[in-house]
Amino acid sequence: PKGPGKKIKTSRIEYRDKRFDMRVVPFNKRLKIFNVLMKWIGGKELVAFERKSSVGRRIRPEEFCYFGIEGNPVFSSRLELMEQKAMRASPRPVRYAHFFTETVGTATDGKTTLYLDTSNKKANFWGSSLDPSHPDVQASLQKDGKLTEASVNGISLPSLVQKTTIKQSGSLVLIKMDIEGAEKQLLASASQSSILLDYAQSGVEIAMLVERHGSEAEYANIVDSFAKMGIRVNARVDAG
Repeated sequence: PKGPGKKIKTSRIEYRDKRFDMRVVPFNKRLKIFNVLMKWIGGKELVAFERKSSVGRRIRPEEFCYFGIEGNPVFSSRLELMEQKAMRASPRPVRYAHFFTETVGTATDGKTTLYLDTSNKKANFWGSSLDPSHPDVQASLQKDGKLTEASVNGISLPSLVQKTTIKQSGSLVLIKMDIEGAEKQLLASASQSSILLDYAQSGVEIAMLVERHGSEAEYANIVDSFAKMGIRVNARVDAG
């Protein structure tokens, strides 16, 4: 119980209208922050997947570096705060955490336009898309009478891997992707990348969990191209 001179030190991270308490007990702090981070890269299923790599040993949460990408500028300050909280935590839940804000995954690097979903506030505007014909973007157009756009940075998958991963045998890269239909063009381009092939041939294990917006047949050739490079891709309608 709280009383004069007694304070419980807590910090909070807010995301998706949920609140995560991280008590000062080291194990609880490590576990709770890590669970928040891991939910963004695939939830329980991917957590189970990442716990043991093909190199045959268990991988601890604190061995991972976490990188998030978010294009919608409405979340920039919140994500920067979350990054700071994770990096200040002791013990730190991951080796390193960083958000690329006002950045989206694209087939090629450079500036691009993100069309914003302004309708689904409770779902954190999840329908923002590079495609102006996306249903949630169109619903926002009907509501507002205009398209809401943001100029953002586009980063290709090969460039992202180069920026975040040391090319060292035994390294493990997990990629969780849900980019509202833009994944097909991004993946088609990346599946022909000599950079990713070089990483894979150098012993870097790369695996992707992709939420696809299209039929399985549309993605079959892309998945097969990655498989020939030694890169695993699981493209599902609902990637969790």
